[in-house]
Amino acid sequence: MGPRLRGDDSHRSSRDAVYNRWAPPVFSFDLLQGALVLGLLLGCFYAAVSVSLSITFGLLDVPQVAHPAFLVLASYGVFVLNDSYDIDPLLAGLLITPVFFLLGLLTYRLYYETFERRGSDAAVRGIAFFFGIAFIIEVLIILQFGVDQRSVTAPYIGKALGSAACASRIGNWWRSRWRCR
Repeated sequence: MGPRLRGDDSHRSSRDAVYNRWAPPVFSFDLLQGALVLGLLLGCFYAAVSVSLSITFGLLDVPQVAHPAFLVLASYGVFVLNDSYDIDPLLAGLLITPVFFLLGLLTYRLYYETFERRGSDAAVRGIAFFFGIAFIIEVLIILQFGVDQRSVTAPYIGKALGSAACASRIGNWWRSRWRCR
């Protein structure tokens, strides 16, 4: 086998490499609390979108499949307000909400006047109408912004807020109590 060189750990078993006591911990409370808060916020976002889609389908009897495209367009509107005019993203969302309410109202009015009033195959034609609007919005977004990700900036983004700060304190207490590092 020959002499072993310094730093050669080939004689150690794989069990020793996996259970090395001096290795830094793989588990991080900071990552866990960030994942929990982001998961909760994303779940709330999906719940709000699904409720609005359910209400739209319940009232119109037509699945408004352009709704997600309007949502993405509004997100890009918030991005533009934040990037160009340095407006806080939450305030920009509040400012852009009435604009998209009116846009949705006009879209429904156009749908109603064109398909519902005439009464023939309104559901099938409505689905095609909303798919067409979604397709047009998505193409315009890609032409204007490309396919790269965008993000907004705010002084509070990236910092622990509310429940995340509480979870951090609990995690710090737990680590100090059980001497975890």
